[in-house]
Amino acid sequence: MISTSESHHTGGTTTIDAPQLPSGMTMPLHVYQALVEQSSDGIAIAGTDSVIVYANSAFRTMTGLYDQAVGTSFFVLYPPETQAYIQANIMPALMSGGQWQGQLPSLRPDGTFWITQISVSMIVNPIDGSRQISAMLRDVSVQHAHEQRLRMLESLVEQATIGMALTDMHGNHTYANTALRELTGYGDDLLRMNIAQLTPTERKSQLAEDMATFFATGRLSVETVFQCHDGTHRPVHVSSMVIYDSQQRPIATAAIIRDLSEERRTEQEHRALQEQIIFSQQLALQELSTPLIPIIDGVVAMPLIGTIDTSRAQRVIETLLSGVAESRATTVILDITGVPLVDTQVASALLRAAQAVKLLGATVTLTGIRPEVAQTLVSLGVDLSGITMRSTLQSGIVAALRKTENLPR
Repeated sequence: MISTSESHHTGGTTTIDAPQLPSGMTMPLHVYQALVEQSSDGIAIAGTDSVIVYANSAFRTMTGLYDQAVGTSFFVLYPPETQAYIQANIMPALMSGGQWQGQLPSLRPDGTFWITQISVSMIVNPIDGSRQISAMLRDVSVQHAHEQRLRMLESLVEQATIGMALTDMHGNHTYANTALRELTGYGDDLLRMNIAQLTPTERKSQLAEDMATFFATGRLSVETVFQCHDGTHRPVHVSSMVIYDSQQRPIATAAIIRDLSEERRTEQEHRALQEQIIFSQQLALQELSTPLIPIIDGVVAMPLIGTIDTSRAQRVIETLLSGVAESRATTVILDITGVPLVDTQVASALLRAAQAVKLLGATVTLTGIRPEVAQTLVSLGVDLSGITMRSTLQSGIVAALRKTENLPR
């Protein structure tokens, strides 16, 4: 090993002797100068007035001062706010402690900013006791920018409202952001858990299938359920991907976890509301499909339109019975002009309606009998002897009015 210098600390300063070889022989000055000149770090020496008296090639290029470096003050390397910081903090530390190191924002003559990793020391010439300031600079702009991006990404991940996690290739958590730790309720304990421990027993087999797909394709997007610390099951959507190193070897997995609880709750409320709307619509349609219209006291009419199935036939009977009872009607007109098909089921429903009305002391008049309907009823052998028949609703109403003596004959 070659020692480039030997130093002695005296009163907050450093006394530097000539470079020494391990054998104790003095290193030739030109060799020492060559090492400094070829260094990739910028090296400079300035007087206590901060004016540069020596600058190696790296320093001249790094700072953008080039041949103007020697004779220039160190302060031109920094913007005004940094100069004020140097005067207030670094110079006092250098005078009292003999050295300082840290990072500073720097400024080149062309106006570009860069970040300097700088180490400065106060050195004393052993011959005449004069003091000078030595500085070693390194451009860490790229590293600083990279670290800044990492800090921003870390802040972004930590402040995200969705869960994010890293696991090793065995499913053990190596990182979980705040949102995921809160979502599962495990807090920091999540970092000591495997993803299988978040999976309910009944979903273990599905997890095995999902993991097989994941490792075969390198990606997975699936809806599943997490078993939380309090024992509750929380629906989540998991998007996972494999992370590879520079040699394309899998080294970890990353996952983004979205809580579906609120979405499921909203869907359930939407379904309940939709079912309620459908039920209300059905009730409204039922009322519209079996309207009971009062004509005069004692006479009501029910025009039927559309197909009459078993459930509607029952509603017709219920509406008739309640309407006759409430209005104390003695005559009920059933109009089937708008019924497209009259078969055995429809005829049976009409007969049951007439029989039910008769039990309440009212009579039934059937109107809207078209020729084809009449032929169908005859061919079906339906006994309509207990029902008064009229061809049109108008004629049925006229007959009912005459029966109640509300219309001249």
